[in-house]
Amino acid sequence: MFSVLNLQEHISQGFWEKLTGWIKRNPVGAELIKSGPVRYWEVKWEQRGNRPVPWGQIQELARWAPAGILLPKGVEPPEGIDLPLVPGEGLQRHLLQEAAVAAVGASRAEPLKLSVAVFDPDGRLGSLAVRFLPYAATVKVITQNPEQLLDAQRQAMVEYGAALLVTDEPAAARDCPVAVATEGLPEGYEEGEQVLFSLEKRRPSPPGLSVTGCVARLREDCAAACPSFLDPEQFAAALFVTRQCPGGYYGGDCRLSDGRRMPAQQVGEWIAACVRQESPPLERRA
Repeated sequence: MFSVLNLQEHISQGFWEKLTGWIKRNPVGAELIKSGPVRYWEVKWEQRGNRPVPWGQIQELARWAPAGILLPKGVEPPEGIDLPLVPGEGLQRHLLQEAAVAAVGASRAEPLKLSVAVFDPDGRLGSLAVRFLPYAATVKVITQNPEQLLDAQRQAMVEYGAALLVTDEPAAARDCPVAVATEGLPEGYEEGEQVLFSLEKRRPSPPGLSVTGCVARLREDCAAACPSFLDPEQFAAALFVTRQCPGGYYGGDCRLSDGRRMPAQQVGEWIAACVRQESPPLERRA
């Protein structure tokens, strides 16, 4: 379960209410909100006059929700207040993996010339690596736990008659036109002429590209549960962390390290350029 902070401005109904508002206590409240398939705690406080926001009370109530709390757009707690915020990396890793598969498929590169590297430190991304085999003849998995990939290697051989190449050497990824590192890049790794999918912002050599995230979208019934004062992408991340709205997460445009956005299909064109060792698509159109 996660929580949401709702700071409302109280609208006074008259002089008497305004006067007594200074005398009455105005505690922070908490309420379980149910909206379609979505559940969360709403921590609510009404601003009356010039009273300061009771961040200490909010901090105590926020501990009820182990997944963390979402703050209204533009609101930050003051120094000394430690609120457990909902992490957004989990959803972005998921969307980046989906974007990588979509972009590789859209590249229409010749499979025999296309190779994909998947950085998988813990050996948990074997099923992801197998999904690249319809488009790439060579799929390398860089891991420190090769025994965790035995099932994926068997699946690759049974379904595609192909072998996943498993290694612990990060340099094996440098000659791959596509590198997927949603779990992080090893220290000292120098990317080559490749399209890199990673939360870390890098600058691959031209015609390479650095994809660092995706615009998050929700299924309609889940999106309708998002309060207007919240960032919809942060709300989506909270639902993902708490395993609500299963199957209802969609990636929009890819976010690049330089701040631009690009559809996955266009990222596929850059992958094709890397395979052919040509100039980037945007440069060719200039």
